[in-house]
Amino acid sequence: MSDSKLNSDLPPFAMVPRWVIQHTGLTSGAVRVFACLADMANRDKQSAWPSHRTLAIKCNMSISSVRRHLKELVYAGALTVEPRYKPNKEVDQKEQIKQARKNLAK
Repeated sequence: MSDSKLNSDLPPFAMVPRWVIQHTGLTSGAVRVFACLADMANRDKQSAWPSHRTLAIKCNMSISSVRRHLKELVYAGALTVEPRYKPNKEVDQKEQIKQARKNLAK
């Protein structure tokens, strides 16, 4: 299945909290990254584990832009980022992106 086709068991949209959209400290790129993360979140809508590369492709931006926008989202309190570890305790290049429950309820 190509990326342009919608998965039939998922709705064709991602919910972004109004406070994220209207936050004066967030750029439009940061809101776009948040929307992509929300679209990629698991069924409980609390977490997603994409790599920076995957986010860059989905958001149509560079990896460095994704990293910058993730920092904005963390600073605004919209996300928490936890490094993922390989079994041998080395930090993986992917980062676990968790949407903070308290912020999704706002």
